[in-house]
Amino acid sequence: MKKTKTTKQRPASKAFPAPMSEPTREDIAAAAHATWEQEGRPEGRDVEHWLKAETELRQGQRPS
Repeated sequence: MKKTKTTKQRPASKAFPAPMSEPTREDIAAAAHATWEQEGRPEGRDVEHWLKAETELRQGQRPS
């Protein structure tokens, strides 16, 4: 009988960071709302705020 080789998972490092979970719609909405408020509640920039929040959350630049 042949032995199968098992692989060990390496701990996350700077070269190979641990995969991040995707932000939820609620996380993105809360971050976008915070940006909207910080910028003085401007009208017509909802999509811009949403995309900015989504990008920042996915890159780990904002606390979720």
